Amino acid sequence: MRKLRKRASTMFFSDYEVHPEHYIAGQLPTLPFADHEFDVTLVSYFLFRYQNRVGYKFHRESILEIMRVTRDEARLYPTVTFEAQPSEYIPMLLADPALSNVLHSPK
Repeated sequence: MRKLRKRASTMFFSDYEVHPEHYIAGQLPTLPFADHEFDVTLVSYFLFRYQNRVGYKFHRESILEIMRVTRDEARLYPTVTFEAQPSEYIPMLLADPALSNVLHSPK
């Protein structure tokens, strides 16, 4: 896993050096994009991993924002903490009425 992460970061930084115009800085829970600007949104190794640092409200608002800018599908991975424990927020988010039409249980 460490090799894969290292490879991914190397690829990102190499591309960023050559094409900085391809990247737009943003910060959850408010993104600088229009509604439904993206067909697919991927969020990797951010939400849920840091549940001990950012609370439920941040996770909820971030997911709502991700869905606002996404036309079709968003994938959030992984849904476990750094300790490889299921996030305590998953059941809460799945039960949240504001998210009921957009979230599906992790498989």
